[in-house]
Amino acid sequence: MSDTESRDNDDAPEIPVETGKATIVYEHPEEGKKEVTVSNEQVVYAQDHWAFMSGTDEEGNDLVRRVPRDRVHYVERNVQKFEEEVRTVRHRVESLANEVRQKLPVNASGGGGESEQTQSEPHRIEVEDDDATTER
Repeated sequence: MSDTESRDNDDAPEIPVETGKATIVYEHPEEGKKEVTVSNEQVVYAQDHWAFMSGTDEEGNDLVRRVPRDRVHYVERNVQKFEEEVRTVRHRVESLANEVRQKLPVNASGGGGESEQTQSEPHRIEVEDDDATTER
């Protein structure tokens, strides 16, 4: 995915988003110290590894390289561009949440139509013990 590739959104017009660049410097076991620069959205830290897009295979599938954190010297990111992307995503999520609230109204007491007070009392059910009258 390129830096300026747009996201799919049914309601909004397609707008290219520039997320900036990230540079990761790490120790490759065979090639020594390597420096790779990719789009910010292509670098993630998860499960004690830095992962980033490293190209494509012969069939056009994306390849992801995972580097253990102790082999990474540093990661530099263009934070301003990254923060702008986060704000855009946050705005989209908040808009979606507002739409859901409008379509599916939920009352403040937790839904269900009954108040908290009527639900606090247990509902008792009388059970008859008929062991003496049971025949087999």
